[in-house]
Amino acid sequence: MKQLIMEAVGTFFLASTVLLLSGNPLAIGLMFMAMIYIGGHISGGYYNPALSFAAFMTGTLDVMKWVRYMIAQLVGAVAAAGLFYFFSGTAFGAQNDGFNVLEAMVPEVLLALVLCLVVLSTLLVPRYKDSHIVGLVNGFTLSGIASFGGLAANPAIALSGVLVSLVVGAETNLMGSVVVQIVGPFVGAALAAVLFQYLNNRD
Repeated sequence: MKQLIMEAVGTFFLASTVLLLSGNPLAIGLMFMAMIYIGGHISGGYYNPALSFAAFMTGTLDVMKWVRYMIAQLVGAVAAAGLFYFFSGTAFGAQNDGFNVLEAMVPEVLLALVLCLVVLSTLLVPRYKDSHIVGLVNGFTLSGIASFGGLAANPAIALSGVLVSLVVGAETNLMGSVVVQIVGPFVGAALAAVLFQYLNNRD
């Protein structure tokens, strides 16, 4: 339970930084860094379903823990999205009509690939996983990714926007949001897990 609470709380603060507090890439990375130092030793400090999916694919998380983590992360993100709507009166996460799904999803895949590779390396490579700079490295990596815009390659934040849009009756392009901001990071996470295991396999 402590692990799930930590994942929900960490995702809430990360999503709040993306949506409500700042949206500044440096602030997003620093919040991720802070949450890693606060809760990394408790839950692993994923705060992102794509990251926990990559951990699942490498055997770090079992399937039940991955599912529970995703639910906790979504709860945290929905709480942040709800606050965003409460203060702004608008829902977020909708894509504009007429965008090219493939062109929009490729950056999401690539950015998630880089983020997951870095996080997997700091979690699983012996020379890095016990280092005190893990949060620093992961935080600044996310800052770089967030500087490209979007929702920091985090499916929980994207899905929370879709759910809030549905609840409040806001107009949204559901298919575009789901495909680009949710499926893209999961594809990137899967590719990262496969590539990480291949590159670090000494057999």
